[in-house]
Amino acid sequence: MECRGYLRASTKKISIIITLSLRNSPLLYLHKKHYLLDGFCSFLYSAPMNNMAIYKIQSIGEKLPLARFEKTLNRFSKVLNYAFKGGVLTLGMAPLCPGPFRIILESGDLQQVESLQLTADELIINDALAISYDESHAWKVVEPDKTQDFATLKPVVKESFDLYRQGLSEVSMAFFLISNAAPLKGFDEELRKTFQLGLLKLEQENSPEFVPLFKGRGKGLTPSGDDFLCGYLLALGWLEKQGLGDFADLREALYKAALGTNILVNSFLFQSYKFWLDADWQDFFNAFACSDLNEVSHTQKRILGYGATSGADLLYGVYMALSKHLNLQGFKEAG
Repeated sequence: MECRGYLRASTKKISIIITLSLRNSPLLYLHKKHYLLDGFCSFLYSAPMNNMAIYKIQSIGEKLPLARFEKTLNRFSKVLNYAFKGGVLTLGMAPLCPGPFRIILESGDLQQVESLQLTADELIINDALAISYDESHAWKVVEPDKTQDFATLKPVVKESFDLYRQGLSEVSMAFFLISNAAPLKGFDEELRKTFQLGLLKLEQENSPEFVPLFKGRGKGLTPSGDDFLCGYLLALGWLEKQGLGDFADLREALYKAALGTNILVNSFLFQSYKFWLDADWQDFFNAFACSDLNEVSHTQKRILGYGATSGADLLYGVYMALSKHLNLQGFKEAG
């Protein structure tokens, strides 16, 4: 074991920085606290971080800037979102999937996390704990698999949509648009009518004219209409990558029209426009490419678990884009 330390003074506290290189010793006792070490790790110990949990990195998205992050947009038990110039960093706990703007921890306590700093080889939490990482932790954006058999693609898309429809939550936008649900009341019924008009415009035109009928509409941290638009952009990007059309101008027009004042939504729109996929979406589209209905169903179930309705609304946007641009029928009839 190699151990080096030094003192760093500030106006508020004194921190002891200890760098350790361990190959064989899995556990270190430091100030009566336990830190799990895997390979080469660096720890920065500071008194204010009481009862420090064990933190271990699973992945770091390659699109994240090397910067300090301290502006928290929202905080949940397993997810923290930080705003930065150009997007949103998501710090999450596994099994949340990796992504280009995500840092995923295998272990840790997000309730203790206030600030982050990302350097070329360390993630520093609260200016008090530094965890080393290397290239093996990087989550990189890759090109999607190419479709192997276009003859089977359309049937698989239609069958997967049928499975999607069966798994819908009764509070999702898609459910009250494609089911035989009774008329809604008040805000919800007005929202349904607006979305129905948006779908009609989407069918009739190949332009962003339908966007205002979805943009910012709905409930939740990311409104249903915005989730729908993100899904629509994702599908257009995938179709273009498969050589099934040139949608560059349309994607850019839709993206610009969809931007608003919600920082989190804007970040998701940007990622969808660039077609920088999180792991679940990469698996989902690659399953389409090889016409693997079982894998499509498996990854679709994971996406349906996003939020109260976000996953369902994202997927609905995907399916509406695929149905329009693959000339498929039967995607809006009641089930």
